[in-house]
Amino acid sequence: MDIRKQTISSFQMSVLFFVFMTGSSIIFVPGPLIERAGNSAWVSLLLSGGTGFAILGMLLFLNRRFPSMTYIDISRKMLGSTITLLFGLLTMTYLFHMQAAIVVGVGQFMISSMLRETPMYVFTFLIFLISSLTARAGIEVMARMFMLIMVITAVSVMIVLTLALPDYHPSMLLPIMPKGIVPVFYGAYYTFGFPFVEIFLFGMLLPFTARKKRRLLPKHMLISLGVSTFLLCTVTLCSIMVFGAYAAENPYLLFSIARLVEFQEIIQRIESIIGMALILGSYMKTTITLFVLSLFMARLFRIKDSSVLVMPVALSGFLLGLVSYDSATQWFGIITTVHPLWTALVLFCPLLVVTLTAAIRQPSIQGTGPDTEPAQQGVAIENADGCTGQSPDAGDESPGDPESTGQSPDADDESMGNAGSASEINGVTGKKGSREQGSAAGGPKHSGSSAS
Repeated sequence: MDIRKQTISSFQMSVLFFVFMTGSSIIFVPGPLIERAGNSAWVSLLLSGGTGFAILGMLLFLNRRFPSMTYIDISRKMLGSTITLLFGLLTMTYLFHMQAAIVVGVGQFMISSMLRETPMYVFTFLIFLISSLTARAGIEVMARMFMLIMVITAVSVMIVLTLALPDYHPSMLLPIMPKGIVPVFYGAYYTFGFPFVEIFLFGMLLPFTARKKRRLLPKHMLISLGVSTFLLCTVTLCSIMVFGAYAAENPYLLFSIARLVEFQEIIQRIESIIGMALILGSYMKTTITLFVLSLFMARLFRIKDSSVLVMPVALSGFLLGLVSYDSATQWFGIITTVHPLWTALVLFCPLLVVTLTAAIRQPSIQGTGPDTEPAQQGVAIENADGCTGQSPDAGDESPGDPESTGQSPDADDESMGNAGSASEINGVTGKKGSREQGSAAGGPKHSGSSAS
């Protein structure tokens, strides 16, 4: 099935958004965040979450203004092909690194916490292989699969946090800002780069929402972002209440909380559940990233079928994960220090420029207004062969199809048969028509433009 013709509901899009935001961040964010912000880590999440809502608001604005166009198509329309190509190449540098970072993070977790004797490339290769096969299947398959996986992952996390209630010590949450406000901004800087600025990727996915379901898309997306931010804050607070000042020394806090769970000497050592939740969450996020990166490259370079790029992109991510770092310490340094600045330059700034340009420019071209019907918009995406292709959610009908234009197949024969009578009528009324045309030509010039 052609992925360009696949559509999903607004609720399914919000599910993809939720698993993308919490897939790997629920494991990797709390530890480094507490190391930088201390007891005020949850405040840092609220600050960076505010920027996440701003980024999502920009994407929803662009989607409302251009409902059938991806981010690349909107950028080409607003800024031109040259600037779009420049911004796109800069964005691709991070997207390639991002897909490798997700899988390498899982590999680092597995060889340091669960399977210490297994080479890391075993985990990274398997995750990339399965993710690439899923991404090639299309966004509809992803939405249906991830619904069930999301429920399993979320229930597993909630069970672990509930069973750990006897180990919570709320007094460890105080003081909130023992070292002032600077650590709060440092933590917000880290969580801005991961995961909130990565919301940018959904600028390529929002056009896949079905036409009839777009009305509820902003509501579902905002709720999904709010729930994911709340879940990250909850895991961070629970980690502080369990470990206190020692929470900063453990990079995988949710996994460590699961190790402490002991209920009636029956339920013990359930950290493997969190390990599986991490693998599933990272698999879902890797799949979405592969799909978006392939679509991003296809739109940027005018390639007709983006699915042919999935396997090469996955292979490049696998190889990049093998050579991009020398040690785990260097890798965590890249994630916590370089990522926020990198994402701000290649993701946030181009999106801000495109949004401001779209807000300043008036919808002078037909079909750019939010209230225009998708069928009347006439928005076309240029393909590599010089033709024009429909937007991701466009139907199968072509403008030249008689059925789509409302004409019957015999309309041409009837019009030819009536040509003689029409010419006679025109001969009789020719003089009258010429007088009417002459009077119309002397009228106001703006009347013709308003009629059209």
